Amino acid sequence: MRSIKALTLFSTLCLSVLAADQNTTFKFEEASILDIQAAFTKGTLTSRQLVQWYVDRIHEHDHNYNSVSELNPDIFMLADRADALRKAGKSRGLLHGIPILLKDNIATGDKMHNTAGSLALYSEECRPTKSSTIATKLRQAGALIFGKACMSEWANFRTTDGSGAEYKDPDGWSGRCGQTHNAYNITRSPSGSSGGPAVAVALNFVTASLGTDTDCSIIAPAAIHGLVGIRPTVGLISRNMVIPISHSQDTPGPMAKSVTDAAIMMEALAGQDPRDPLTNMPRNPNKPIKYTKYLNKDGLKGARIGIPRHIYWEKMNRPEEKAVAEDAIEKLKSLGAIIIDHADLPTADQIADTSYGLGGVEATLLNYEFKQDIKDYLSNLKRQCPMKNLADLIQYNKDHADKEMPLFKQEAFETAQNTTGLDDPFYKETLRLNRELSGPSGIDAAFQKYNLDAMFVPVDWAFFPPQPLAMAGYPQISVPIGMDDEGVPFGMSFYARAFDEPKLIQYAYALEQATQARRPPQLL
Repeated sequence: MRSIKALTLFSTLCLSVLAADQNTTFKFEEASILDIQAAFTKGTLTSRQLVQWYVDRIHEHDHNYNSVSELNPDIFMLADRADALRKAGKSRGLLHGIPILLKDNIATGDKMHNTAGSLALYSEECRPTKSSTIATKLRQAGALIFGKACMSEWANFRTTDGSGAEYKDPDGWSGRCGQTHNAYNITRSPSGSSGGPAVAVALNFVTASLGTDTDCSIIAPAAIHGLVGIRPTVGLISRNMVIPISHSQDTPGPMAKSVTDAAIMMEALAGQDPRDPLTNMPRNPNKPIKYTKYLNKDGLKGARIGIPRHIYWEKMNRPEEKAVAEDAIEKLKSLGAIIIDHADLPTADQIADTSYGLGGVEATLLNYEFKQDIKDYLSNLKRQCPMKNLADLIQYNKDHADKEMPLFKQEAFETAQNTTGLDDPFYKETLRLNRELSGPSGIDAAFQKYNLDAMFVPVDWAFFPPQPLAMAGYPQISVPIGMDDEGVPFGMSFYARAFDEPKLIQYAYALEQATQARRPPQLL
């Protein structure tokens, strides 16, 4: 069931003229934020023309991919307003008039739904009336909230066995959208729960998008779609009114076709929010950081980059990925980086051990926190919404099994439901272990031992989750580096310690400029 149908588009299509007929000089495909702003300034492009081109392209092609769940019914009105403000000399900055697509777990507080892909929340009674802080920040920066993107239902946290699904895992499937397909090869998974936002940007259905990441859910789909994805430090960007898995690990972040576009989005999104206590941590700066000033093509010179071979490189099982990854290390050296190989994490084996608790330290933590965190989110919805807690969601799925469970069940939900509260000593010990193994005894110990600025790892589902950086709440950035033998992109990533996003942007930009590896997919 999808809401992007003829009725959704009726009010806009009746006004539609193909953007190609309106503007024959601007190259829409692969256009960056800076390209678009330059055209706005010259007067050769308007936000309405840009929105129309994206809408027409989605209407013509997205039935092959299922990446967009809903278009903002007010998008043309918003585009016209942005054009009027620009004409009056009141542009709000680099995001002014730029369409941004949000993952379907980020509340917008307007006419659109917020469902985490589940039909349980796809009703007027459960439509949020409150906007997430990050949607509000995008509006304040002049961006246009273009629509909502399909996602893996409940951010891949409903089942432990997705083998009955199309890709033999639950990636990209939801009751609301059905199956989202990889933009480059529809026989391949879209990867990660932010697959829809990644597919849409890769296919040039929108300029950029916003995903969420608990462990890999931005980084993996960005890498497999030739995009730059940033998983920020937990506490840098507000999670207010974002459907959660874990308050310890969740974070929203940008997905874009370049490091520059992602950095521009970071400048609009980062900052403190009284509605999310973690954004008020001491190291979160009061003044916004100008991430774009770190776009330095020589940024890798002298940087000490670690290669954590044990587990995080060893498990690559595709020969072409190994070759591309090793070549990427040589590229870092040629750009002036100092490579420390091996720079293994002392706690790597403990982090990967699934014998602890409910499938490992991270899995145990997520199960405990999801039960409480989803209840907290649901308490912000209208009183008429019948979904009040995880037990209600489980019962809904049972009552609507033909639509919600045709391919896989809800073992993860049931496991989480059977946990006790966050005051349980076992949860508290799990939280302590999660932080200690990933941070002080893991990443921090390795960084101190080898005097590192960042770690460099392939983005490959074969060996994660769990990722130590996600468990620690540390930042990560993915960069396109090449293509595999099936024509699907392959990415590498840098990660560092808390609030080191400026370093990561600098390193990723230097690598991106040296490789220019992004190639757009061919539309079906």
